[in-house]
Amino acid sequence: MKKLIILLLTLPLVLGVFVSCNKRYLYIDDETSSSPIESIYETSNEETSNEKTSESTSEETNEPPKTSDTAVTVDTIESIDGTEGGTTEIPEIEYPSEYNYTVVKRGDQYYMVFDSYDIAPTDLTYFGDGGIYISLDKLKNEIPNGILDDSDKRFLLRYFASDQVRDEGFKLYDIENIWIPILPYGLELENGVNWIRDIYIFNAEGGIEDNTISVKITVLTKQRYEDMFHQENTQSMTVLQKNNATYSISQRTSQHQGKIRYHYSIWCSDGYFFAKFDVNSDVELNNDQLLSFGLQRI
Repeated sequence: MKKLIILLLTLPLVLGVFVSCNKRYLYIDDETSSSPIESIYETSNEETSNEKTSESTSEETNEPPKTSDTAVTVDTIESIDGTEGGTTEIPEIEYPSEYNYTVVKRGDQYYMVFDSYDIAPTDLTYFGDGGIYISLDKLKNEIPNGILDDSDKRFLLRYFASDQVRDEGFKLYDIENIWIPILPYGLELENGVNWIRDIYIFNAEGGIEDNTISVKITVLTKQRYEDMFHQENTQSMTVLQKNNATYSISQRTSQHQGKIRYHYSIWCSDGYFFAKFDVNSDVELNNDQLLSFGLQRI
């Protein structure tokens, strides 16, 4: 009987130990500790925060310094010349009130030399061959004596004052020997001369019966003549002689409105004058007719 009582008392204890050994979790009091999941989450957050802080510190360390957003003005910096503050003023160019020149001779070449080559800008836009239409009297007297019109002087300075011109002046024609054309066939000179620094050009027109002839006569300096003539195809030219003058002539034809037009380039020089005649004719000209073009001194 005693054994039975002892067995009954022992059985609850054994069952209690068995149940305790088969629990799948541990109960932890909220008041004494936080849950494992929260603890792990917080730890993870702390590590992530530390990593971000480390990365941020690393980026800030390697990042170039930021420029200031403060506006910089000329008053807050030194000027180029080293003075403190203020602006460096660009002096205003004072252009001459008038432009004067003298004509000088170097070797065989005449030059128009100006006192100043600085000229105020202008809104004028120039198109053309660079020529100025003047009278024969101005060509012979006014230009050589330094009394060219002010507007013509400004035109030269505005458009043709190159570095070379500033160094030596504008090249001029032979002012001591002015030549005018000798023209056959009743050709008449147009009024005015087209002056382009070291050359000047006459134009003439006329005709005999149904033959219309126009001609451009360009008077050149020796140097300009040689430079231009050497660019021509001289092998195809006909060379003729008249007194002391040599004529080198090239010919070509064209058609206009069913008619043949004859074009002649006549290079002519006697060692004193140097000229080129560009002749256009409705009929073909013979050698005697071509040799009738010439120049005479005035």
